[in-house]
Amino acid sequence: MEKVVYEWFLEYQDQVNITGEEIFEKAKDAMELLYPQQPLDS
Repeated sequence: MEKVVYEWFLEYQDQVNITGEEIFEKAKDAMELLYPQQPLDS
């Protein structure tokens, strides 16, 4: 999961200003895709 978020970060870091909140949301999206049966606490 960390690799997916890291690769996304590397791809977009030069194009836009990425905030910590955006990284958190991307990580949450990745977790939902990788582990669809486990509920996430927000």
